[in-house]
Amino acid sequence: MTFENDHYLQNVAYIRLKNLTIDYSLPSKWLKKIDISAARFYVSMENLWTWSPLFKHTDMFDPEVISIGDSDFDSTKAEYFGLSGVGEGYSYPMLRTFTFGVNLTF
Repeated sequence: MTFENDHYLQNVAYIRLKNLTIDYSLPSKWLKKIDISAARFYVSMENLWTWSPLFKHTDMFDPEVISIGDSDFDSTKAEYFGLSGVGEGYSYPMLRTFTFGVNLTF
């Protein structure tokens, strides 16, 4: 007799702040004094924040790529190379990126 076991099932629902851009344009009356017609400063940020109920157990997994990490090393190929446990949800983490910039129009 066998019984189904859901003890090890985990909720991998998640919420992620994928990108955010903030910019500010200087008022044109400030720029007339220095012969610039427009100036805009901006910052763009990617992968700022992720939350998942899975994180109460571990934060080693990215919930977006929880299955196989690197497709070059899935379970069947890993066995061929003599590796075990490679590519089972372990992948490179999502990189957090910050971009700063200035747009000037003369």
